[in-house]
Amino acid sequence: MRRSPEATEPGWPEGARDAGPRDIEVSVVIPSYNSRRTVRACLASVLAQDTAARYEVVVVDSSDDGTEEIIREYVPRVRMLHSGERVSCGAARNVGIRHARGEYVLLVDTDCVVPPDWIERAVGTLRAHQADGICGSIRNGTPWSLSGTTGYFLEFFRFLGPRGPSGRVRFLVGGNSGYRRSVFRDAGFPDCSAGDDFEFSWELSRAGAVLVFDPAIAITHHNKTGVGRVLRYQYALGRAAGRYRRKTSPGVVRRLALFPPLVLLLPPVVLLWVACHVAVRCRAPDALRFLVAVPAMLLAAWVWALGLLVELRSPTPHPAATGGGRHPEGGADRSPPEPGAEEAGGVLGRA
Repeated sequence: MRRSPEATEPGWPEGARDAGPRDIEVSVVIPSYNSRRTVRACLASVLAQDTAARYEVVVVDSSDDGTEEIIREYVPRVRMLHSGERVSCGAARNVGIRHARGEYVLLVDTDCVVPPDWIERAVGTLRAHQADGICGSIRNGTPWSLSGTTGYFLEFFRFLGPRGPSGRVRFLVGGNSGYRRSVFRDAGFPDCSAGDDFEFSWELSRAGAVLVFDPAIAITHHNKTGVGRVLRYQYALGRAAGRYRRKTSPGVVRRLALFPPLVLLLPPVVLLWVACHVAVRCRAPDALRFLVAVPAMLLAAWVWALGLLVELRSPTPHPAATGGGRHPEGGADRSPPEPGAEEAGGVLGRA
C-alpha cells in the first residue's frame, strides 16, 4: 500500500497532527469490501458514539464497486487505507490494527450498525473483567427475510442476545469484538475471509488470554438475503469451519474425514445446538422467527455440511477458505502497506 501524496510523516495527513498517538484511547478498525449499500449506516453509527473517550476510526478498504468514494466523504473524520487489490478480511484487520494508535482496538464490519454506547460498553467490559479480548451479541438486522434470518441463526447462534449471562469463552465473533492492543504484538488474524476471528481468538485462548462474551454489547447485523446467496455463503462457512477445526479439534476432524457419512448427520445436531442458544438468550419474537425458519435452516445446514465435507477431504486448505492474500476483510500479515494502495484520513473523537 502506498500513502496518499498529501500524507506527512509518520504517514498521516496534516489534519491528523492535532492528536498524536498518546491522545487516542480507542481505535475502531473496519475492514471493507464492496459494501456501498451498508457502509454509510455503519460509519454514521460509529461516528455518533456517546463517549468521553478520544477515539479514531480506521477503515481498510479494497472495494471496486464505489464504496471507496462513499468512505472518502467521511475523511478526515475517518482514516481510510485503500488497496487496489482485493484484501482478505483478516489481512485487512491486521493492516488496520497495525495503524491503530489506541490502547484498545475495537472491530466492527461494514454490514453492522452499533448503538451510541457501543464504545463505552466494550471498553468497560474489557476493564471490568481485565480481559484481553471481548465480544458482544449480534442482533438480526433482516427479521423480515426468511433467508436472512436463516443465515443469521446459523452464523451467529453462539452470540445471540440480549438475555443470558456474560462469561469466559474460547471464540470471539470478529464483527463485534474488542482487544487490548498489546495482544497484537506477536499475533495477527489469519489471511482469510471466513473463520479468521474464530481461529485467532482460539489461538489467544490457548495461550492463556482472558476472553469474555457480554451479550449487553449488542450490535445489529444486516444479513445476506436471497436463497442462492445465503446457501453459497453457508457452503463457504462450512469450508472455513473445516479449515479452522483442523487446528481447534484435530481429533474430531480425523474421525469425520475417516467416516464421511457422519458429516451428513451433523445438521440436525447443529439445529438442536442452535435451539438451545435461542431458548437461553432470545426473546419471544426471535424465538418465533427461529421456529418458522427451521425447515430452511435444515437445508442451509446441509449445504454447510457439504462445504465442511469437501474441505475435510481436501489435502490442503482451499484458497477461497484461506484467502490467499485476497478479499474484503484476515492473516498474520504484519508487513508495511503494499505499493498500489493509498492512505487518507484524520483523527476522530470526542473531547
